[in-house]
Amino acid sequence: MKPDQSSKLKPVSTRIKWSAYAAYIGTYAARDWGIWEELGLDVTVREGGPQVDTTAPVADGTDQFGITGGDQLLVARSKGRPVVAIAAIMQETPAGFAVHADSDIHSMKDFPGHRLCVIPGHNTEIQYRAVMARLGIDTDTIEEVVHFPELELFLARKVDIEPIYVNNQGTIVRAKGVASRTFIPSEYGVRSYGNVYFTTEKMIEEQPELVQRFTDGLLQGWKGAREQPERAMDSLFKYDRDLDRDLEFDKLRDTWPLVEEEHGRIGWMERERWVEISEVLKAANLIRPDQDTDAAFDARFVTTHYDSANS
Repeated sequence: MKPDQSSKLKPVSTRIKWSAYAAYIGTYAARDWGIWEELGLDVTVREGGPQVDTTAPVADGTDQFGITGGDQLLVARSKGRPVVAIAAIMQETPAGFAVHADSDIHSMKDFPGHRLCVIPGHNTEIQYRAVMARLGIDTDTIEEVVHFPELELFLARKVDIEPIYVNNQGTIVRAKGVASRTFIPSEYGVRSYGNVYFTTEKMIEEQPELVQRFTDGLLQGWKGAREQPERAMDSLFKYDRDLDRDLEFDKLRDTWPLVEEEHGRIGWMERERWVEISEVLKAANLIRPDQDTDAAFDARFVTTHYDSANS
């Protein structure tokens, strides 16, 4: 970067879903390695959390970009928020449901009669309700305990079922040596993209070139993190030095299977998948039956990125 270039950088912000951890390592690499700066962007990475709906600050203009689940994005659009997916970093959602290994729960069909942690508005809640609807199970038969995912209730056996991300809480449970098993919604016909980067309809209409630059930098950051994980982990730790490095590498190893796309195109999106996600949510009455799926995503930025890289 030239000495006077910083004054010409376009300031934008992106909101991650959680606090800093390995699932966002490509974002931090793009920021720390100067990839976005080379593309003329000064990107601030803001944290979310279990009670933060990232679609809200993007929809109201506080942030220009954000991360959410594919299912959460469709639910947000059903509520009138004009958010649009531009890249799906995770081809599969990390959402799952953990039980202790000695539990009498051997399938999500066995949830009735048991205590389940629920995080309101979280994509684990959406996935849970979609699976129950698909199985024809009345959720009134399940005792729902509103609690945020710190694992205390599960580890103390005060709840039977814990909503987790397989690359976060799932990794932690394994690291603690707790014998458990995890149920994955896709095993019951409910799939979703995970860690979808999005912006607004207005941003895409008025500043498509900026959206392209953001997407290019993001995908370069993720590619770099895949090729240089040690360096990328160093970047992550600049944002939170209290993280456990070995645990974060375990989380990163659990993240890559979710990210990998059959042709190696990180961030890739397919219309067929969006339609599949949408139809499942419509069947579960989680989004409007007349909702326009095609308006929820714009794959041209990822497509342009890979077309340019291959030209």
